[in-house]
Amino acid sequence: MASAAAFIAFCVHNAVETAWLTTANLLALAFVVGLLQSEISPLRRLSWRWWALALPFLLVGLWHSVGVARGAYFAQLARNEPLPSVRLFWLERASDADPLNARYLIDRAILLEAWAKATGDESRLREALRLCDAAIRLQPTRSGNYKVKARLLQALGEEADAERALRTALRFNRTDTEAMLRLGELLEKKQPDAAAAIYRRLVSLERSPYGRFKPVEQWQDIFLAAGKIRLARHLWRQGQRQRAQQLLDEAERTLRSFQSAYLPILKASDPEAAESQDAFVHSLLDDLLLLRQTWQKAPQNVGR
Repeated sequence: MASAAAFIAFCVHNAVETAWLTTANLLALAFVVGLLQSEISPLRRLSWRWWALALPFLLVGLWHSVGVARGAYFAQLARNEPLPSVRLFWLERASDADPLNARYLIDRAILLEAWAKATGDESRLREALRLCDAAIRLQPTRSGNYKVKARLLQALGEEADAERALRTALRFNRTDTEAMLRLGELLEKKQPDAAAAIYRRLVSLERSPYGRFKPVEQWQDIFLAAGKIRLARHLWRQGQRQRAQQLLDEAERTLRSFQSAYLPILKASDPEAAESQDAFVHSLLDDLLLLRQTWQKAPQNVGR
């Protein structure tokens, strides 16, 4: 019965889930079929009717695996294409081939967002938002989908909806450092105390289990460093000068370490992400330098 359950679970998984690679699917299938055909399996004595009943599920899984492979192929073509219009075309082909993959919808939304910013075309933002909502319907628990949606809503001037999207992202992933940072920045003007509380929560993650056991690819968390810079600004206004300076020093060490150690690795594996994060880190270092210059010009007795 265990092998029968494994076989059924495999087929159902292929019908509804898109996270596995095709190679992993085929390996799992080979393992399950091996169990079914082994001498210890009681299913060897089952009639052909049982196999006929299982065949549609297996065909659905195989059809989905082929779709996943085609979608991955088109997505790779999109990544290799410099022209936004052609890249969008290949991403649309990827979505058609693998309609259950929310990642392709999000990639299309991000591409349309950048295109809208370059051209000022609000209709592309609306289309990107529609794609983002479709991705959320497929993956309602992935915090990254809500972060993209929040960014689109902010660009459209719908800040209340953007705030709800970011809070939803944090409900599904309480340690999403980027979502915390973006929510704090969104509340900065209207609710500065609430923003400061979010920055404190963000900075506190560094000494939490998240900070000690986070994945290798997040070992230099630039969003934690950004939170420290934002919190330092609040602490300076409250007169906590030494703590503010300490946060700036810690943030600069993290950002410099990211540039020297992790960024070259990221460039080799994901050049687009590396370019985006490098620009973000440079903007943070510029903010940090500006803060220090401003504080040096302030009266020496401030914050003591």
